[in-house]
Amino acid sequence: MSIKRRLFFSNLLMVLIPLLVILVVTGVYEHNSSRSDFLQDSATKELNESFIKLQDFIMDTDGNLLLESAEYRMSFLDTADEYGFHIQATQNADILFHNMDSNDTRLMENAGIYTEQYVQGIPVITHYIGASTFTCTILTNDAPIYIIALYSEEATRLGILETDLKLSALQPITIILLISAIVIIIVSIVLSSKMIVKIMVPVNKLLSGAERIKQGDLSENIHYSGKDELSQVCDSFNEMQDRLRDNINKNIAHEQSQREMIAGISHDLRTPLTAIKSYVKGLMDGVAQTEEKRQSYLDVIYLKTGEMESVIENLFQFAKLETGSIPFYFQQVCLNQYITTYLDTHNEDYKMRGVSLVFHDTPQKLMLQVDRHQMGKVFENIMENSIKYASDGQVIITVSLQAGNESAIIRVKDNGPGVAVEYLPKLFESFYRVDNARSNSTDGSGLGLSIAKHVIEKHGGKIYAENDKGLAIIIELPIEKEEP
Repeated sequence: MSIKRRLFFSNLLMVLIPLLVILVVTGVYEHNSSRSDFLQDSATKELNESFIKLQDFIMDTDGNLLLESAEYRMSFLDTADEYGFHIQATQNADILFHNMDSNDTRLMENAGIYTEQYVQGIPVITHYIGASTFTCTILTNDAPIYIIALYSEEATRLGILETDLKLSALQPITIILLISAIVIIIVSIVLSSKMIVKIMVPVNKLLSGAERIKQGDLSENIHYSGKDELSQVCDSFNEMQDRLRDNINKNIAHEQSQREMIAGISHDLRTPLTAIKSYVKGLMDGVAQTEEKRQSYLDVIYLKTGEMESVIENLFQFAKLETGSIPFYFQQVCLNQYITTYLDTHNEDYKMRGVSLVFHDTPQKLMLQVDRHQMGKVFENIMENSIKYASDGQVIITVSLQAGNESAIIRVKDNGPGVAVEYLPKLFESFYRVDNARSNSTDGSGLGLSIAKHVIEKHGGKIYAENDKGLAIIIELPIEKEEP
C-alpha cells in the first residue's frame, strides 16, 4: 500500500473512531435520559397528587381563605408534615409560620428559591436536585401570603432534576455533539489533505531522483527546504548520490590508470625484451665472433633482464601496497645516520652511472620510527626517477635533511628540467607519467613515486613535489618527542 493511501486510511480512522464514540455516548445518554424521564414522570404524578391534597387544605371549597385563622395554620402545618411537606409562609417579607429546619433552608438557597419571589396565578410545582417545591400566593385583605411547600425527602431519594430543564437540555446537547462530529470530520480531512500534500512533495522528489539514478544521471541533487524527517532523508539521498558519483569517477580513473599501466608495463617489458631477443639472435647467428663481444652481448642481456625484473617487482609491490598485504616493521632510527648509510652504500653504483650524490645534513639528531627496508625502497624509487628524467650530461642529486617543528624534512633535488606546475600534483598518482614534461618520458611504468607515497603515508608522513632548478621531492616524517 502506498504512503498516500496509508495516510488517508490512518486519518480516516482518526475521524471515525471519535465519531463512533460520540454516537455511542449520545445513544447511552438518550437511553438514560428516557429512563430518567420515565421515573421522573411516575414520581411527578405521585408528587403532584400530594400537592393537590395540600392545596385543598389552603382553601375551602368556596375559595374562602382558611389561613387567616391562627388555629387553622397550626392544623395545616401538622397535616403538611404528615404528607412530608415543610412549609414556610411569608407576608411582606416576614415569616408568618413555618416548620422548616436548617437543612431545608440550605436546599432552598442551593435551588435559588427566595421568599420575595411572588407567584402570580396558579400554583407552581418545580423539581430541583434534592428537592421539589409547591409555591403559591394567597391574596388576603391586607397583603398577599407567599407559601413555599418543600418536599425534600422524596426528591433526595430519587435525585430528580427539574423536568422542564431536563427535557429542554437534551436536544441542545445532541446538536452540539453532532456539530462537533462534523467539525472534527472537516478539520481532519483538511489537515489530512495538507499533510499528504506536504509529505508527497519530498517523496515525489525522491522518486524522481531514484529514477534519474536508475537512468545513470547523477548530476542533480534533490532540493528540499523542509525542516522535518524527510529533509534528513533527502540529505542522505544526496550524500549517497555524491558518494556513488565519486566511486564511479574513481572507478573510471582507476580503469584509465590500469589501461595506462598496461600500456606502460607492455612498453617497459617490450623494450628490454626486444633488446634481449636481438642480442640472443646475434649470439645464435655468430655475429659476436670474439669472446669480448660475446661477453658484451651477455652483459646487455643481463642488464635488460634486470630492467624487466625491476618493472615486475615494482608492479608486484604496488599491488601488495594497494591491498595492504605488505607488513611494516617499525623501529627507532636516527634518520641522519640512516640517510648517510644509504648514500654511502649506493654511492659507487651511482658514480658508475654518472650520478653525483650530495648530502646536506642537519646538526640536530632526528629520531623516528622507520621501516628500514620500505624506506630504502622510497629513496631508491626517488633516485631512479631523478636519474631517468634528468637532462643529458652530469646528473647531480642533492639530498638535504632539516628539522621542522614536529617533523623531519627530507628534500631530494635533481638538476633536471623540472615539471610543469599543473603536472606536479599528479606525479604521485598510480601509473601516471608526464608524457611531454621531461625527457625519456616513455621510460618507466609510473609506479615508483606512487609506491613512495604509499610507504610515506604508512609512516604517518606526507610527500609532495615542487620545482627548484630541477625537480625536488619533499618528504615530511613525524619525529619522536624527547621525554622530559
